[in-house]
Amino acid sequence: MPNLELTIKSTKKFQSLLLELAQTMGFMIKILSENRIYQIINEVTGKSIFLYNADLGMNSSSSLLAAKDKAATYGLMSHYGVPTIEHIQIDTGPDSDYISECTKYLQDWGKLVLKDNEGTQGRNVFLVEDQESLLIHLDVLKKRGKRICVSRFYDAELETRCIVYNGEVRIAFSKLRTNSWKHNLSQGAMPIPIQLNSPESAEIQHIAVSAAAAIGMQFCSIDIMETSCGPKVLEVNGTVLMNHYTKYSEAHKNQSLDLYREIFSDILE
Repeated sequence: MPNLELTIKSTKKFQSLLLELAQTMGFMIKILSENRIYQIINEVTGKSIFLYNADLGMNSSSSLLAAKDKAATYGLMSHYGVPTIEHIQIDTGPDSDYISECTKYLQDWGKLVLKDNEGTQGRNVFLVEDQESLLIHLDVLKKRGKRICVSRFYDAELETRCIVYNGEVRIAFSKLRTNSWKHNLSQGAMPIPIQLNSPESAEIQHIAVSAAAAIGMQFCSIDIMETSCGPKVLEVNGTVLMNHYTKYSEAHKNQSLDLYREIFSDILE
């Protein structure tokens, strides 16, 4: 029976949605650390999972660490032949000539993206088009204590996110940038659903599934950018967070919760 003596809520909106879903499915919820860690329990089967923020603990720690490290993800994808946008970590130690190294990439590529190698949601990510901009943003990242990487810039109107579960793309949508050169939903990009049975999405889905397999993840989201050289993986997200996607429409919300309902059943029943 659901845990009815209190309404389990979280100030984190998507986490709260998942807790409400678990309760409607008849699972018990234990609060281990409010707004952070909850235990979802099937009292019939004795099975349980921990919900840490929005993470269900379905991927290994090594896979999560690799996905968090953009340069490591690039190296891993390249090893397995998955087309991926270049991400190179820059050594900014006292004995390194990191400015010359970054300048060489800028000269070779014409434009580059300077970013926190372990950043999320488009924070600490800068488009660099000239030497002055390069020096300014290198200084910003160093002062913030970030591990720096450079990425080749591709000008693309759309970026595609694929939600992969058990080796299959279950949800896919394009992210249309609006008021920024970035495609982050948290910074105003709009999600446009993609029909998974359309022939046009077949290549994107194949790349997403290949990327999830390469990094060893059961449940993840893969961001893929359509570049002048074809579609390439931009990054892998080991924790699937769909709060911005679900807020756009009731259909988006229901689609997301249907997938999580299936996942809860697979794990707990």
